[in-house]
This record gives sequence, C-alpha cells and structure tokens, in this order.
Amino acid sequence: MPDIFDLTVDLVVAPGLTRWQGKDEYAHVRRLGIVSDAEHRAADAARGGVLAMLTGRSGVFAQAER
Repeated sequence: MPDIFDLTVDLVVAPGLTRWQGKDEYAHVRRLGIVSDAEHRAADAARGGVLAMLTGRSGVFAQAER
C-alpha cells in the first residue's frame, strides 16, 4: 500500500459542473506550517490539473453530466 498524505485539498463541485469552491482546511494547515512549500507547490499543480479536467470535461469529469 502506498504512503498517502491527505493535504486537505477538497473541492466541492456543483451539479452540472458549473461552479466549484475549495474548502478552508487547506489554508488553515498552510498557516500552521503542516504543509511544506514543496508540498504546497505539488498540491497546487495537482489542483490545476483537476481544474483543467473539470473545465474541459475530461478525465474523471468526461461523463459526469450523464
């Protein structure tokens, strides 16, 4: 089983994929110093990839409107 570190990066996506918002936990753990700068850069890049899939209706979002 791989090591997993949940960075509390949660996105809430509205039905129809029309809106999304992040939850506040990530900003809180950043302020506490729990997430390093390197981890933050990796999480930010991953979030960008997810948002690109969301707006492009690709990847896991390709069939979400069905």
